[in-house]
Amino acid sequence: MSFQLLSCSLAVAASMLIGVSTVSSVDMTNTLKPYTIVAFGTSLTARAAWPDDLGRALATCDGRPVVVTKIARSGETTRWGLTQIDTIAAARPDVVLIELYANDAALNRFISVRQSRVNIASILTDLRARLPSARLAVMAMSPQLGLKSYIRPFVDDFIDAHFEEARKRSVEHIDFRTDWKTVPSQRLQEVILDGAHPDPGFASQLMAPRLTAFFQTCNPSHP
Repeated sequence: MSFQLLSCSLAVAASMLIGVSTVSSVDMTNTLKPYTIVAFGTSLTARAAWPDDLGRALATCDGRPVVVTKIARSGETTRWGLTQIDTIAAARPDVVLIELYANDAALNRFISVRQSRVNIASILTDLRARLPSARLAVMAMSPQLGLKSYIRPFVDDFIDAHFEEARKRSVEHIDFRTDWKTVPSQRLQEVILDGAHPDPGFASQLMAPRLTAFFQTCNPSHP
């Protein structure tokens, strides 16, 4: 698979996108059952290009129809996430990719690490019960800069709590923090202009190798 696909086919996500949206990378002549992915999270998913680019890349390299559904809303927390289980289950996904820590970590949201842990634990337990054959993964995303960082002084504690709850339930985790640390400081400022939301194309390219590794070199199993 060429990772250039992820950069050459970028479609900048609408800056105010919220709620549920679905992008299909489906060849209508292909009779294989579509591989279904739910991207579940905050504005780091709702405003991002990586879910759609991932779907197109997997469809191209695996030769199988792929449907990616975003169940994501800007500014939301694990409290909102608790209300979305039915919506996710209704999509009958093969994979659910989850990022719900970033706004929990903001001091002005008044959610403690302990409460965030309880919430993500409930979300993961419910998803596993409703989707026993689905593959679940909790993700750590791009860094916050400037003021966005100052109001999230304990963000790593929230990530650690979410990862710990994932491990307790044999749920996988994908940590993009290491990838973002390779980006020079000046370049980081350029691609995360508002301190929170990275340039969609840049983020999609940076995330591609780790996402591809998660999908076993672009060869998802065929249930």
